[in-house]
Amino acid sequence: FAQEPDLIVCDEPTSALDSATGEKVLRLIRDLTHETRRSVIVVTHDARIFKFADRIVAMEDGRIVPLADSLHEPLSGSAH
Repeated sequence: FAQEPDLIVCDEPTSALDSATGEKVLRLIRDLTHETRRSVIVVTHDARIFKFADRIVAMEDGRIVPLADSLHEPLSGSAH
């Protein structure tokens, strides 16, 4: 049971990875979850991950914020 969770939580799964390796990791996570019908929550500051998401929820100071407002800074190249 513990080795086959219904929910997988990934905290910055591409942190310290180059772009190519990060994309491989994200494809692996996506393929695994689709094959096994598991849900994944990814916590990240990396906007490149968004294209792999089915849903995106943005948070600021512990609160959910409108997505358009939260995407402005990361997509413009600012560090968070």
